[in-house]
Amino acid sequence: MRSKFLLAGLAAALTAASLRAAPLPEPDEHELPPVEGMRRGWTVETGSREAVRLFWRVRYRASTPSAFWRGSLEGCEPGETLAEHRAAMLARINWYRAMAGVPGDMTEDPAATRKAQAAALVTAANSRISHDITPDWACFSADAQEGAHLSSIALVVNGTEAIDSFMRDAGELNHGTNHRRWLLFPNTMFMGLGDVRTADPQRTASAFTAFDGLYNGNRPTLKREFVAWPPPGWVPYQVVFPRWSFAFPGADLTAATVAMTRAGQPVAVALEPYDDGAGEPTLVWRADGQAHDAIWPRPDADATYKVVVDNVKVAGETRRFEYEVKVFDPDGPAPDKREATINGPARASAAEGAGYGVLAQPGATGYQWRALRTEPWTVGEGAENGYGAFSYSGANNYPVLDHQAAASGKQSFRLAHNGIGDEILLLAEQVALGAKPSLLFRGRRGVAGLDEVARVEVLVEGRDAWETVYLQRSDGKTASAEPAFFERRVDLSPYADRLVRLRFRYQFAGGDFYSPDDPRIGWYLDDIRLDDAHRLVETGEPQRVTLGRFDFRPAKPGDWRLQARPTVYRAAGDWGPLWAVKVQ
Repeated sequence: MRSKFLLAGLAAALTAASLRAAPLPEPDEHELPPVEGMRRGWTVETGSREAVRLFWRVRYRASTPSAFWRGSLEGCEPGETLAEHRAAMLARINWYRAMAGVPGDMTEDPAATRKAQAAALVTAANSRISHDITPDWACFSADAQEGAHLSSIALVVNGTEAIDSFMRDAGELNHGTNHRRWLLFPNTMFMGLGDVRTADPQRTASAFTAFDGLYNGNRPTLKREFVAWPPPGWVPYQVVFPRWSFAFPGADLTAATVAMTRAGQPVAVALEPYDDGAGEPTLVWRADGQAHDAIWPRPDADATYKVVVDNVKVAGETRRFEYEVKVFDPDGPAPDKREATINGPARASAAEGAGYGVLAQPGATGYQWRALRTEPWTVGEGAENGYGAFSYSGANNYPVLDHQAAASGKQSFRLAHNGIGDEILLLAEQVALGAKPSLLFRGRRGVAGLDEVARVEVLVEGRDAWETVYLQRSDGKTASAEPAFFERRVDLSPYADRLVRLRFRYQFAGGDFYSPDDPRIGWYLDDIRLDDAHRLVETGEPQRVTLGRFDFRPAKPGDWRLQARPTVYRAAGDWGPLWAVKVQ
């Protein structure tokens, strides 16, 4: 991303229409206790690994609509982006601001958005960046001229990706992290959001106004005196960038120094040339010997960096600041992971219902619950009735329902490869597992290549990836083929009281394989049985939890399961484990 920087003198050119209050949380949500005098808005306790993990999972990873721009480059029509798209961008900005300890209450200024949108259009139409566009530029307008004058501008990227790019501030010219400094400038409360996306990356652009009428106002009360990125506390490694920064209002940082250690060992620090052209005085350095455009590596384990910023001159006094940044993988194992777990009676009356509680999660601002009516479902399939409870996806160029081999009956399921790709037998319905679930099947791995892998996998509702619960590899030798069906039992108790999908996957991503022309080749499956599973009959709509409690009043008797999930400033997290209730 190429960009010039904005100067503080431009601040007075754009004034917010009025001092609007930030949106309040939903009635069932509560804000984490703010520091006295802080503005309202998103906050997160970065001292809690679990709170940051939840904030990352629920709020950072909010999706952005794909078809979001309504305008035309050919007709020089700035158009507009969808409201959902602009909300996602504001959410990403507020996520960074809350993590940095500055007010996470950024809201949209429609007048500024109109100008930023026009600036993004001109940038995309001309495939170049400038804050001083002139009438000879394609799609020039007065709005575009003012918008470009007052905006951080990106080419090639846009939306939330552009915000991440501004925070990263890679590039030789961005040694002062000026774009980051504007996004994290404490005073700012209103922003214009412009975006143009086309099939040509060079005609894709974003513009975000950096100034509002609060620029020269009093600095709001923050969690701490300084603004650093990455901030003190727990930080996902995905947003730890090579350039680290430390800002302090009114400070003289020209002689300041930085030292870093990890596990007591020195970490390489390369100070960037000092640049005082944006926001608050900021010291920038590259950490751990990384290039400005490097990607911070995923840590094998949580890594704590101690940062010491010394010789900072504030109001004639020389000061020293020390803090710790704990870099972690938010998608990896979470030793202190908490879920929205329900507790209460296991039996209830259809007439009176019962009351239930929800175990609190660090970082949650509210909770929702829902009720699922289920019925026992013992899955038993042997291919005699076609696919039955399963569905098949794959090349479909060989007999998947095979009568040449069976553990019982007349036929079995057969998965094989005629090329690269997965052959999958999927349990067609999502199931609720009980307290002691298990999978039983009879399998025969015939002749297989070294790179053909047989797996049974489970996808838990709310998780991002399928998890392998059974694995069978081949040594690639024909003599190693199994001559008969063998019983396989898979303990699914780690997934007890969960909603899951289940599949048999015969994996081949490249290398050696055998084509299914010969009936001795492939993975045969028969007599598949899933025990302690329950079919969903009815799924209730999510409802709010009030002060950690809710009343369940079932519509009819039967087997029910209750679930809860956290919310983080109106966005919903993952559903927790099922709580079984027998309703009489």
